[in-house]
Amino acid sequence: MNCNVNLQDSIYARNKRRKLRLTPYAKKTIVRLASQLVTPTILDIMKAMKCDYDKAEILMKSIKIKRKMLSEHTGMKISGLQYTGKEGFLYIAVNRAYPGWIKCGMTIDCKSRLSAYNVGDPHNGFSFIATKKVIDRRKAERLLLTKVLEKSVSKNGEWFKIDEQDGIQILNEI
Repeated sequence: MNCNVNLQDSIYARNKRRKLRLTPYAKKTIVRLASQLVTPTILDIMKAMKCDYDKAEILMKSIKIKRKMLSEHTGMKISGLQYTGKEGFLYIAVNRAYPGWIKCGMTIDCKSRLSAYNVGDPHNGFSFIATKKVIDRRKAERLLLTKVLEKSVSKNGEWFKIDEQDGIQILNEI
């Protein structure tokens, strides 16, 4: 992962009872572990740093701090971190098992949202019929839900009985 963030100079997490002195090699290893796309486990840290469980636990805190810094400075979404940005996507989803019904919502990651819906459906029947990138996803979702509700025949949570094309038109107008 290539970025201009200097993670070497950031503050390392410290345990109240135990302060770790890190060698340059250990610091580089922590930066490498923090830069991975997937959060390392305690066992990964123990193996990479050749340390015991207690030290690995302390180092995990440092790695989490570095991952958060990296996410904030690069704007990348890193798994294992809660995303607090405003931008995201609005979507309209359908499931062919429920003709005439659409689901409207917001997400940060369309692929993982669709995957989450299909986990509960053995036929993988969910699909997006429209998505739109927005600057403020919460505000845009409120507007979308309000406008879709006005045109819908019936409502159940974020599911609306409305023609798909009408839903797509409303989404495109936002």
